[in-house]
Amino acid sequence: REVITTGITPRPFGSGHDKLAKSGLGAEGLVSSRHFDDVRSVVTTLREEYGEDGVMLVGMETTERSRCFWDVEYK
Repeated sequence: REVITTGITPRPFGSGHDKLAKSGLGAEGLVSSRHFDDVRSVVTTLREEYGEDGVMLVGMETTERSRCFWDVEYK
């Protein structure tokens, strides 16, 4: 399992790493992660690696309608 970021999302060893390090308290170095320029690249890559049904993608965004990710039932 890993965290995949896209676009302008702060990421370890990349853009915004200082903000991530401050809030991550060191965990950003322990969790596997990859960064892609866009969502299409992520989906294409994961389909190649895992097949059509081999991975669950969960998109997260902060908006007025956002729900806490652990309050959602994933199937």
